Amino acid sequence: MVMATSPDLARAHLRIARLSTDLVAAVKFYRDGLGFEVLYEFKDHDGFDAVMLGRKGAQYHLALVRKAGHTVMPGSPHDNLLVFYLPDAAEWNSAVRRLRDLGHQPVKAFNPYWDKKGQTFEDPDGYRVVLQHDSWSASRRATNQRGRALPPGRSSRVPTALRADCSYWPR
Repeated sequence: MVMATSPDLARAHLRIARLSTDLVAAVKFYRDGLGFEVLYEFKDHDGFDAVMLGRKGAQYHLALVRKAGHTVMPGSPHDNLLVFYLPDAAEWNSAVRRLRDLGHQPVKAFNPYWDKKGQTFEDPDGYRVVLQHDSWSASRRATNQRGRALPPGRSSRVPTALRADCSYWPR
C-alpha cells in the first residue's frame, strides 16, 4: 500500500475549538484578559453559538462554542493547555497583569515545568492557559533527567498515547 503525500500543514490555518458553558465570561477572559480580537461569531446555528477569537492575519484562532442546555465538563483539564510563549519580559508581565486585573489568579500547574518560567490560569470553563516567559523552538534538543542532550530523534520520555497537546514532549 502506497501512502498519499502528506499535506503541508505548515501553511494550514489552525482552529482550536473548545466548548463553553458561559460564552460571555469566556470571551471576556480571552478578549479582555489575553487581548484577542473577536474575528467572527454566530448564534443558533443548529443549536450552537460560537465566537472565534485570535489576531487578524494569524495562522490560528480559538473557537469558543456553546450548545444551549449543555454544561462543559473538560476532560483532564489540569494538563489540557493552551501555552503562549512570551520571551519579552515586558509583554509577559503585561499579559499576567491583565489577567490578574480582571480577577484571575494563577493556579499551580499540574506539571511543575510550567511553574518554573510561567504562570497558569484557568478560564471560566476550567481550561488552563499558560503564559510562559520563554521562547520555543522546534529545534531544541531533548535532554535526559540530568540535563544532557540526547542524540537527535531520541526522546527521554515516551508518551503512552498520542495527545493533542505537546506538554509531555521534551522541549
